[in-house]
Amino acid sequence: MHFAVASCMRNEAIFLLEWVAYQHVVGFDSIVVATNDCTDGTDAICDELAKAGVLHHVHNTVAPGQAPQMAGMARVLALPVMETVDYLLHCDADEFLNVSCGDGRVADLIDTIGPADCIALAWRPFGDAGIETWDGGLVIERFDRSAPNLWPAIIMHKSMFKPRRFGRAIDHMPKDPVDPSAKLVNTKGEEMSNFSLYHPTHARFRRSPDALLTWENACLHHYAIQSQDVFLMKNLRGDGMAAETKK
Repeated sequence: MHFAVASCMRNEAIFLLEWVAYQHVVGFDSIVVATNDCTDGTDAICDELAKAGVLHHVHNTVAPGQAPQMAGMARVLALPVMETVDYLLHCDADEFLNVSCGDGRVADLIDTIGPADCIALAWRPFGDAGIETWDGGLVIERFDRSAPNLWPAIIMHKSMFKPRRFGRAIDHMPKDPVDPSAKLVNTKGEEMSNFSLYHPTHARFRRSPDALLTWENACLHHYAIQSQDVFLMKNLRGDGMAAETKK
């Protein structure tokens, strides 16, 4: 199988190489990064990595008011490499897939849960670990304090999906399945309601009972805060879905 991961990024230069290396370690065959409006060299680094064959780099030109995630994923899904991809994970630069079955690789997750059109990957949120100022190192080593339990009332997911089975994708899930039988499962392989896959804007997987929300076999470690200074920098950078941030 051909596994790919895609991310829309802006100003992630200090974290980019760790994120890219991690994707190779967990078994992704292709990496795609779509960058927009970078001022810290993220796009230049991606250009060099693309020349070296490490990843595919998409220059994501964004119009005023347009959501970078939406524009970026449209360009990603249009790439020729997507014709050969069996499963695509769409995640951000602060998100790392953690597979806890088999040898911890993407293929082990698919072998464990079986085929599906879309796999819902629940977030496991990590905090700042008391670090106020970022002074380097690896994100996955420095920030080691996470939520101990999954809270169904606030849980969000990202998705790993078959790109040829959908017409487009937003920040949290694919949309517009090619037929009404699209199969959505959790990381235990249990079928969930596919209602939100057909809804034009839903960013949460709705109409599934709390019992189907799980971290078993895999989850997405989400380092949304990191150090306090990095968190403030993210606020200034802006939102990937073009939402306004109050200052």
